[in-house]
Amino acid sequence: MICAGIYYIASGAYGDNKEAAQSMMQLQQIFELIYGANLNKQKEPTNGETAKVKHEYLMYLSEVYDNNATEIIQLEMGCNLWREALMQPFINMIENANTWNDVVKESKTFPKKEKIVFTDDDARWNSSVMMMNLGFQYWDSQGRLTPFSVKEELLNK
Repeated sequence: MICAGIYYIASGAYGDNKEAAQSMMQLQQIFELIYGANLNKQKEPTNGETAKVKHEYLMYLSEVYDNNATEIIQLEMGCNLWREALMQPFINMIENANTWNDVVKESKTFPKKEKIVFTDDDARWNSSVMMMNLGFQYWDSQGRLTPFSVKEELLNK
């Protein structure tokens, strides 16, 4: 779910670029699917349950960024590496799945995200820094709202 949160925040870095925003949304959905599939529950989490967990991870990412932005860059780069490893297997799975249950079942077989330490001489480092800083700037300007917090605000009014 950390990667879903990372790409939620990163989506703000793309401004009015609707294609990039759609791409970030799809990445979030893939990571949310993997999260839900690996919960080992009888049924998938509801959208509300997933939104609440994502909100909690986003608040965690907020604290991390405020205390040590470099750690966020590490997380984003790790998520990107994992995304690269998952994309072709994910596409193959979607093409071959007969039902949604097949998709969920196969999502459990994806490799886990590896813990890798990146350095500022990595070719993607500066791009990651820029994307995450812009993403957090935009998110800050929106009051660091999450879909869950917006829903909660509306329910409380």
